[in-house]
Amino acid sequence: MAHKEIMDRLLIDLSKVDAPFGGKALLLGGDFRQTLPVRKNGTRAQCLNLSIKNSGPCNNFETLSLTQNMRVETDLAEKVFGYLIEQKR
Repeated sequence: MAHKEIMDRLLIDLSKVDAPFGGKALLLGGDFRQTLPVRKNGTRAQCLNLSIKNSGPCNNFETLSLTQNMRVETDLAEKVFGYLIEQKR
């Protein structure tokens, strides 16, 4: 995983606009609990600190949560599996 502020710096450099993420709107997806950044010989706390969620530019993010899994609505097996996965979180 790249440094937590690389996207911010890259978009500022490319757009030549000195605003968070070069003034661009971003849509990021994923589960931040699944993939943490890796730091060689780093502690868990150091790895967590590298996460994009702990970066200055991300203070401007608006977090939206998907509350309904549309894929499992019509398949009973998928619905049960989805329920079991949520119970493990």
